[in-house]
Amino acid sequence: MQKEKFNYRTILNNISDKIFYLDADFNVNWANQAAVKYFDLNIEAMKDQKCFKKWKQNKKCKDCPVIKAKETKNIEECILEKDDDKRWKIKAIPEINKAGEIEAMIEIVSDMTASKDISDKEKVEKEIEETKNLLQSLTNKTPGAVFQHRLLPNGTYLFTYASEDIYEIYEVTPEEAKADANKVIDRIHSEDYELVADSIKESAENLTVWEEEYRVELPEKGIRWIEGYAEPEKRPDGSVVWYGNIRDITKRKEKESKLQKQKEKYKEAKKSLENLSNLAPGVTHQYRLFPDGTFYFPYISEGLFEIYELTAAEVKKDAAKLFERIHPADYDRVVRLILNSAKKLSVWEAEFRVILPEKGLRWVEAKAKPERLSDNSILWYGNSHDITKRKKQEQKLNYQHKFTQKLAEISTDLLEINLANIDRKINHSLEKIGKFFDVDRSYIIQLSENKFLSNTHE
Repeated sequence: MQKEKFNYRTILNNISDKIFYLDADFNVNWANQAAVKYFDLNIEAMKDQKCFKKWKQNKKCKDCPVIKAKETKNIEECILEKDDDKRWKIKAIPEINKAGEIEAMIEIVSDMTASKDISDKEKVEKEIEETKNLLQSLTNKTPGAVFQHRLLPNGTYLFTYASEDIYEIYEVTPEEAKADANKVIDRIHSEDYELVADSIKESAENLTVWEEEYRVELPEKGIRWIEGYAEPEKRPDGSVVWYGNIRDITKRKEKESKLQKQKEKYKEAKKSLENLSNLAPGVTHQYRLFPDGTFYFPYISEGLFEIYELTAAEVKKDAAKLFERIHPADYDRVVRLILNSAKKLSVWEAEFRVILPEKGLRWVEAKAKPERLSDNSILWYGNSHDITKRKKQEQKLNYQHKFTQKLAEISTDLLEINLANIDRKINHSLEKIGKFFDVDRSYIIQLSENKFLSNTHE
């Protein structure tokens, strides 16, 4: 998910005024793009150097408003003319902590060379007001609440800034949050408190982005899910300041929870179906045939080994292994029936023989229902099972039936026997018996009183 950030620096870098962020000792911590460009600064090299260095000076400026603001703890400004033949308006804004101490200073340097008359002054003031309104508008319209959070070296937490929407997140007003950060901290769900505290500590120690999802427990709305994102910045006094955004993600978490439950239900249903498939006689399978003739088995149950002496993993890796088990005399017929089923979308049914490494020749009966998919491939849902016992029983019954028919035929023929045709009738009956049993000759053997054997007919 894309993180929504709010970074004041992006806005300040698009302002024409030269803006510097100084620590309490007037060392430069940061400057916007207008300042870097005009003064030709290397901001990294400039860090922790005095603010007057930007004017190529080695001492403090005369009538410096920054020095005055530190003394009065009020906003101070003055007009200075420098060696660059420009007239500058310098405004110093002190940043005061809860204890009333100045922790940092914002210095705004505005070029007033072309603003000597009143109309120009009004224009500048209007631009400043518009910038201020833009900042406030962006802050209020950013989803969630924008905040500036500070961790002092002694472990104290402060909210130095919070937009109005913080009430929608914590049911705490910006004024309440600034007055007592614990009012916000106390809203964090007891089960998530340690998670949030640890993530803030890690962000402070490593100066890594803080981002976390956690629950809050509110007086009116009850339990809500919150997502927070903030970038840390180390200050010269050892404190860490985060600039970030927090927003309510309860709806998203509810959708995720619902989706997770659906996934779990699907897994349970799939597992149940697999268990049923594995308990069902034979093998349950899905067989997919693509228009280019390639095929595979998306699913095949554990009963496969009993039918084909192949594992499901082997067949999923190479579906052709299963077809290699089909008896050569039955192979073409099986393939023809599959193609016909695919063409007509009719149920595929087949009885065929397989030759297995251990069990040898076995009979299989298979049945599957086809379905045409969006990519024009055909997917069959079916079952195969061993019918060797049934086929042997059928063969036995068929043999008995034919034998009974042959005996009836011979008996009927012998009913017309007489002295004139007895030898011919007996020999003809023996011939039929020989053909039935597929032998070259059949005999009638006589045992004499002397216990000699002789064939009377053949």
